Amino acid sequence: SQAARYTVGDSDGWKPDVNYTSWALKQKFYPGDYLVFNYPEGQDTVLEVNRAGYESCASSNPINHHNDGKSVLRLTRPGTHYYI
Repeated sequence: SQAARYTVGDSDGWKPDVNYTSWALKQKFYPGDYLVFNYPEGQDTVLEVNRAGYESCASSNPINHHNDGKSVLRLTRPGTHYYI
C-alpha cells in the first residue's frame, strides 16, 4: 500500500492551543506514513521526545528537533510517538 500524508492539526497546523491528542485519535497511522507539521519558520519548533519528556513538556533532551517551518517526518516504526 502507499504511504499516507497527514497534516498535523489539519488546517489549524502546528500551534498552541490545539488538542493534538484528540486529532491523532481520529487517525490511523502506519509505519511509512508521513506527518507534516506546518508552522512559521523561525518562530516555532517540532521536538520529538520520549513519553517522560512529553508528560512533563520537557524540551531539554529531544530525540529529534525540527524548525524549518514545514517539517515532514516519516513514521519508521509502530507504536506511540511523542511531539512537543
